[in-house]
Amino acid sequence: EANEEALLTPQMLQYPAAQRNYYAMELFAEKMWDNKWSAQVSYTWSQSYGNYEGWVLSDNGQDDAGITQMFDSPALTHNTYGKLPNDRRHQVKAFGAYSVSPELTAGVNLLLSSGRPINQIGTNPNDLIASGYGASYLLVPRGSAGTTDWRFSADLAFAYRPKWAKDRLTVNLDIFNVLNAATATEVSEYKENSAGGADPTYGLPTSWQTPRYVRISVGYDY
Repeated sequence: EANEEALLTPQMLQYPAAQRNYYAMELFAEKMWDNKWSAQVSYTWSQSYGNYEGWVLSDNGQDDAGITQMFDSPALTHNTYGKLPNDRRHQVKAFGAYSVSPELTAGVNLLLSSGRPINQIGTNPNDLIASGYGASYLLVPRGSAGTTDWRFSADLAFAYRPKWAKDRLTVNLDIFNVLNAATATEVSEYKENSAGGADPTYGLPTSWQTPRYVRISVGYDY
């Protein structure tokens, strides 16, 4: 028997085109270093949306590059268009440095960022293939279930360059998250478990800001 080749297009299979869009507007101001102090401040409004995050899938933690479940079934692409996981609508950044003395310089780095979008993940019992994936289906349009809390971080830095070492020696002290902020950066997005029942962990934090820590380093220029 002669074999016949059938060509099925994505449209015939009801697969949408992969889309990932990013738009941003930044306002920026800077005071150049004058041997005494300098400062930078910026505000960024941005939007990241579509139905395709990229090589990985943050929805269910798939980090198998390029082989996520995204287009395994047309049903798994339902509700996937919306705010992508890396969408941070507002970000304010500020940096400053001040010469305390000819040997000591202090710096500060501030970040204020709005939260990431939240999804509602559950099951799809109405599709044979999608039902086999358990809780992997977006129950509502992507990123439409609110956002995590705003995040604020403040870092301090000190650099000591003693004159007796002819500016060759530098001792650095960096304090990250000096206020020890503990805002949740991610929450559980599983509205349903794999059996289709309500998941009691939905909305509970799963990741937080890195706690305050200190780094000391020494450098010497030959």
